[in-house]
Amino acid sequence: MADSTVERIDKEYPEATSEARATRKAKPEATKRAQLIRMLRAPTGVGVAAICSKLGWQAHTTRAALSRLRTAGFEIKREQSSNGGPARYRLVSAPGREWRSDGR
Repeated sequence: MADSTVERIDKEYPEATSEARATRKAKPEATKRAQLIRMLRAPTGVGVAAICSKLGWQAHTTRAALSRLRTAGFEIKREQSSNGGPARYRLVSAPGREWRSDGR
């Protein structure tokens, strides 16, 4: 029985196979959406400036991402600082899940 193409390549190029396996085992980095959700889960919330800095976005992109999360069913609370500082955003609930006050 003839070797399949994959088996033949594995035999001819063993270093490519080990590199491919190492690449597959590597944990993928979190998406920017996942990073944003993680930031919003903080008990004190997060400001637009912090999101922009962390994700490399402009303010209008950050606000658009917050809007998309709301459209997807996330409840995000906007809290204005009592001392006139910038607003902070906090994740209150996600589709099918309530968040605890400690952000977990």
